[in-house]
Amino acid sequence: MSETVNRATYPRVSDILSPWSADSFKNISVEILQNAAERGTAVHAFCTGFIRDDFLPQPKEEVSAYVESFKQWWGELKHPFLLLSERRLYDDQKMFSGQADIIYEENHKVYLADIKTSASFSPMWPIQLAAYCHLAFLHGYEIAGAKIVHVRCKKTWANEEKTIRNYEPAPFKLFEYSAQEMKEYLSKYFIPALDWYNLLKRKK
Repeated sequence: MSETVNRATYPRVSDILSPWSADSFKNISVEILQNAAERGTAVHAFCTGFIRDDFLPQPKEEVSAYVESFKQWWGELKHPFLLLSERRLYDDQKMFSGQADIIYEENHKVYLADIKTSASFSPMWPIQLAAYCHLAFLHGYEIAGAKIVHVRCKKTWANEEKTIRNYEPAPFKLFEYSAQEMKEYLSKYFIPALDWYNLLKRKK
């Protein structure tokens, strides 16, 4: 079996953390979760397309508000240079994969950033980020620090029936972690989660 076929069977970081993430969403309807997932996918595509200077169509109003929030963050950086975006990375020893949103250089230091669109902070976010930093390191990126860019949107209702909404970009929230903190999240939380995932997989 070829390496490519083997890699296709690797669980993704999101798969490994899904048992804990799912518990956070157990009281939310499937429709709301699906809409949030579609919105998140679109926002990621437009944000990474923006920094790659891709030609993109005009996004929907809601998506555009989140993208404008992201642009506020990117615009505050000092001459950032994009190194990698939306590329799947692999750990062939531990056999898992993950897709980092953005790896960029600023002031001769390399950072990894992950874009989030959820309404509130999740404890899973830094654990996921630590796994991405680990994968980036295996692919030759000396990550000096990692960041969660929580892009946000302000929604207002036009009437009491809430049938019309207006979307405006809201100030982003930034959560920053050192390389050492990412190593600690990896060893303390992600690796045990990976071991647990593999144990359950062997039992099936």
